[in-house]
Amino acid sequence: MAADTAERSVATVRRFMAATAAERRNERRSLLHDDFVVHESGGLPFSGDYYGSQGFFELLDRIDDVLELSAGPISIDPLGDDAVAARFSLTFISRSSGESVEMELVEIYTVRDGRIAELDVYYKDPAAVAALLAT
Repeated sequence: MAADTAERSVATVRRFMAATAAERRNERRSLLHDDFVVHESGGLPFSGDYYGSQGFFELLDRIDDVLELSAGPISIDPLGDDAVAARFSLTFISRSSGESVEMELVEIYTVRDGRIAELDVYYKDPAAVAALLAT
C-alpha cells in the first residue's frame, strides 16, 4: 500500500463526507466518478444499486422522504490504496411516527482517479430500520 495514494483516497472521502454533512450538493457531485455506483443495504424500501450522481441523489431523496438521519462521530481508515472505510453510528428517525433507532454503519468507498467510484453501505441491523419504517 502506497502511503501517499491511501492518504489521497482518505482525503477524498473526508471531503465527500464533509460536503454531505454541509449539504453541498455540487461538491458531492464533483467527487463522484462518472462510473459511480452505490450499493444500498438489502431489506429496505430503498435497497439496491444506484448509478451515477443522479442515482446517488435519487437514493438520498428516497431516504429523505421517509427518514431523518443524524450521524455520530465518524472514523475514516484506509483499507488499501483505493479503498476506505468509514464507521459511525447513525440515528434513523421515522418521518411518519417520530420513532427512532440507532445503529452502527460501515461504508466502504472505492476511489478511482481521485473520485469515488463505488460505495458499499452496511447497516448493523437493516431489519430494525425496516421495522421502524413499518410503524
